[in-house]
Amino acid sequence: MSVGRVLIARVENTLIALEGAVTRQVTALERITPIPRAPRTLLGLIAVGGEVMPLIDLGAALELPQEGFSPPYAVVVEYAGDRWALALEEVLGFGPSATELGPTPFPLPGSLSRHTQGVLEHGGQTVY
Repeated sequence: MSVGRVLIARVENTLIALEGAVTRQVTALERITPIPRAPRTLLGLIAVGGEVMPLIDLGAALELPQEGFSPPYAVVVEYAGDRWALALEEVLGFGPSATELGPTPFPLPGSLSRHTQGVLEHGGQTVY
């Protein structure tokens, strides 16, 4: 399976790749407006370029072991006309197009197995 250009980021000490086609912008998080009684995966609302959007705790959404980080970044993604911001611990940058994804090792932490199409290598580390 091949993928196009990917954004490589760290979430809860796990490297992930997001398809470049859905990423719109990376931004530093300055102010998060909490939402009372929101689910654990929704950190609150943020404003990006004058647009208010939900900020999703990607680590919680992927059921990764919580390291308790305070996310300094968010990536704005757009899919099927909807825009969200995903909280990230670190942004490593865009990786080149990958011609082939490696097989997914099992078991994977949290729900990564349901959301991983394969693995890439970046700097000697596995990226899901």
